[in-house]
Amino acid sequence: MAVGISSQSEQPADGSLNPVAHRGVEPADHSALLAIVNVVLAYRRLVLACVVVVTAVLVGLALSAPRTYTSTAAFMPHVSGGALAGLSNLAAQLGVNVGKDDPTQSPDFYAEVIKSRDLLTTLAKSSYTIKGATPRTGPLADLLELEPAPPEQRMDNALKRLQRMIFVNVTRQTGIMHVNVTSPDPDLSREISERLLRVLDDFNTTLRQNQAGAEEKFLEQREDEARGAQAVAENRVVEFLRSNREYARAPTLAHEFQRLNQEALYRADVVTTLTKARAQARIEAARNTPVITVLDRPNRPLRPDGRGLLRAGLLALVLGSILGIVLAFLANALRDEKDDVQSRQFLRLRTEALHDLRHPLRALMPRRTTGGAE
Repeated sequence: MAVGISSQSEQPADGSLNPVAHRGVEPADHSALLAIVNVVLAYRRLVLACVVVVTAVLVGLALSAPRTYTSTAAFMPHVSGGALAGLSNLAAQLGVNVGKDDPTQSPDFYAEVIKSRDLLTTLAKSSYTIKGATPRTGPLADLLELEPAPPEQRMDNALKRLQRMIFVNVTRQTGIMHVNVTSPDPDLSREISERLLRVLDDFNTTLRQNQAGAEEKFLEQREDEARGAQAVAENRVVEFLRSNREYARAPTLAHEFQRLNQEALYRADVVTTLTKARAQARIEAARNTPVITVLDRPNRPLRPDGRGLLRAGLLALVLGSILGIVLAFLANALRDEKDDVQSRQFLRLRTEALHDLRHPLRALMPRRTTGGAE
């Protein structure tokens, strides 16, 4: 049976172009996109199965995860002028840091302190109490039921777990800091949050007192040096007056007296300023007032945290789709390779069959192979 195949070069009798020939070849990018869509549609069941499996796994993990409770608190660092506020006029001459912007009072400093190892170690070593059907009391490692290990290793595990339990957020516009503590028990979350605020306040109070004490010692040394320089300047004025009783009549002597007198007055002002600064530093060293203002006390969470099922579902949809599409293209590539093998085998068998038809007697004879006769 002969089958007629129309060529694209043929045209209708009226001279118009053939619609098939007029369309021509579609753009390569459109063909590639269409090929991708065809593969996905051809293996749509595989893609859907991957999405379902990944969703079941991620949602199952989210549902099987232990429930957590988050206690929130908010506080604001106490901003003051500092021990040497108002003494900036002598900063250049004396080398004393009297700036009003103390880095130890910034929210970023408090955020770093909360995550410091020393503060976390203090929290981990503290004793907590969990209320409930069976109340329990003990350090954090015991209440979190960490695996048995040597003391140092167990403490390191508790610190890593505690670091993940604490989240700090700083509001730049207002300087207010929000601290969230998440744990498997609501009472434990509140206790850790309350203990954190107390330890943070004690730490910064001690730091401020130590800094003020160091400033006091430094100012005491500078004050002694300034008093010695003041005594020298005043002695020069006295010696000048003893040697030049009628200095007012000589312009040169009057100018020298004015210079020596100004030097003595300047040294006296330095001593007065350092004395005031030392007294202020002594007050700051003895100050034990809170350095943070708690705006929201730590609360006891009434409901557990969300399991994140919506987030897990969206993530599963994306990952499952990507996995399904990748598997679909792999399956399509394997099928194309198999089809190529079948095509080559068909061509070989067809050639042999045509050869047998042309030589029927030879086809009836047994064929010898490399392994022997058939």
